[in-house]
Amino acid sequence: MRALLYKSVIAAGLIVTASTAEADRTMVVVVDATGSMETLRNDPDNPTGPQIQRFELARRLAARRVNDAATVDPLGLAGGVQVFTFSGSSMTPWDATGPAAAPVVLTPGQARSTILNNIAVTPFSTPLADSICSAATFAGTSGTGATTVRFLEVFSDGGENSSSGVDCSGPYAATPDFPWTPGSWERKTYDFVTTTVPSLSTVRGNFTLLFDDVTTLARKAASAGAASDVAATETAKSNVRALAADGPPTDNEFFAQLAVGTNGVFTEIADLAQPPVTADIDGTFAVDRNDAIKVARNFGGPASATFDLNQDGKVGYGDYAIVKGLLGTGTGTPAPDPYTTSNVLTCRFGQHLVIDGKAVEDAGPTVIDADNLCVITIKNSLIVSGNFAIKARGLLTVTVDDSIIVGENSWLTAAPLSLVIVNAKNTVFHGKTSTPYVYVSRGGNTFE
Repeated sequence: MRALLYKSVIAAGLIVTASTAEADRTMVVVVDATGSMETLRNDPDNPTGPQIQRFELARRLAARRVNDAATVDPLGLAGGVQVFTFSGSSMTPWDATGPAAAPVVLTPGQARSTILNNIAVTPFSTPLADSICSAATFAGTSGTGATTVRFLEVFSDGGENSSSGVDCSGPYAATPDFPWTPGSWERKTYDFVTTTVPSLSTVRGNFTLLFDDVTTLARKAASAGAASDVAATETAKSNVRALAADGPPTDNEFFAQLAVGTNGVFTEIADLAQPPVTADIDGTFAVDRNDAIKVARNFGGPASATFDLNQDGKVGYGDYAIVKGLLGTGTGTPAPDPYTTSNVLTCRFGQHLVIDGKAVEDAGPTVIDADNLCVITIKNSLIVSGNFAIKARGLLTVTVDDSIIVGENSWLTAAPLSLVIVNAKNTVFHGKTSTPYVYVSRGGNTFE
């Protein structure tokens, strides 16, 4: 049961979009800069080249998160970004040029630059619990109040060695099962970021764990009283199955549950694994039209981490826009795009509009706007709307072959007293219809 818990919340990435009622969005980025982050792993951007440190991968991923949130998401990060590293017994805030005396709010561009160029790893131990709690507090007090969306992004390989604060430090939990032993650092950290401080209820915690199984299990052995780190590692190698079954929760279990408690996302990246790609829905390590279509066909569905990329509690055009903005990215090879993009279309009185091989996508009121006596032919095309896919006035005839039509609100709407005739073959219609219509089927259609 515990193994299934963390796997169920693994996701490729995170970009959060605010609603129109939200004034700004802030982000607090925390990167583990302790000695274990110097562990070497394969470079996912250059698999045949020299290995890189976990720390290098962590800061690449952190910089990418900031960049995606600020540029791919239309609402950006207007509230700014704070950057921290943690090691030894404390956290270090960073400004645009180096370590700072106090937390500094940076622009997304400054934050990305300082993550890639300034922050540095150390040989010191891990104040994990204190750092998560402190960073969550900074996130909870950022922005302009109730209208701010706040994110806490933590990149670490786990561990808990040197926390000493009253709020979150403590012994390891005696058992691996949540809600964990009262007074343990795992339980105290979870309680702090989910219930202790009311302002933290607005923080969405997203945790990326870079690790290998032996290192994780070695920490279990160390907490159980192994004489040294070397002895702990050897114990872990020889007792993988036993150590996984008892003792305190693994880092995977801790971070996964913390993500659940903060309505966030947990991402696990083993040392021998390729990091997930943001918006890669189908697991090919590349973002292509197939990913976009999967998101579109889940509009209105459960807000799972897979499809609710902006974590606004629903699956809709905001998530689709993220995939669309990242098409062609990733370390894999994107599938060829069968469509050419098109702006929104209008069909005026008496016209015949032909849409063939097009991707017509827009978040606005409607994608295809049609007047009385308009005739529309759609073939081999993708129509995706954040509102109404097709809007009609008067008599409208629509012939559709081998296409996908999606409307977040509805795929078809019409003015009062309109008559819409839909003649379709091998087509997917996703979303509600807000108007009656005459349906002529030539077979192979799907209504979702």
